[in-house]
Amino acid sequence: MTLHPDNIWIDRVKNDERASLAQLYSEYYPCIAQHILRNNGNVADAEDIFQETLIIFLQKIRQPNFALTASLQTFLFAIARNLWLKQLRDNKTTQFDPANVNVDIPYEANEEQTFNVLRWMKQITVKCQQILQALFFMNTPMEQLMQKMGWKNKHTAANQKYKCLQQMQKQRQA
Repeated sequence: MTLHPDNIWIDRVKNDERASLAQLYSEYYPCIAQHILRNNGNVADAEDIFQETLIIFLQKIRQPNFALTASLQTFLFAIARNLWLKQLRDNKTTQFDPANVNVDIPYEANEEQTFNVLRWMKQITVKCQQILQALFFMNTPMEQLMQKMGWKNKHTAANQKYKCLQQMQKQRQA
């Protein structure tokens, strides 16, 4: 069995758990959060799943026969993916549910406006739901969204955003 170079992370965590966990969080949380957000989750779900992932990771590395044979990102992602799939199965959540969207609504927005926005979101394509959630609900920078979605330049990103906003506008007028 060949050990993976990421085993240095395990040594770091064992020697200075708190600081190393903070580094793990900043390095690996975005990838896991992105997966959960793309699969019917929200930011709170992503945070919960990542916390559970770190707990399982800590339990695993404390086992005397543990050896990391894949990249740490692959290992953490596999744990998180399995936890998320289990949660989806347990909740039987397979479609977009507006109640699960973690939206920080400005205090000026009333209940009816909030309901309308969530209703319109449910009517647009899944890809546009992801784009608009990232941009407006999670304040994801356009450059980061470009990388996440695999777009080549800002022009493509701006076009996609425009098309999604047009879908929302059509739902608003319907």
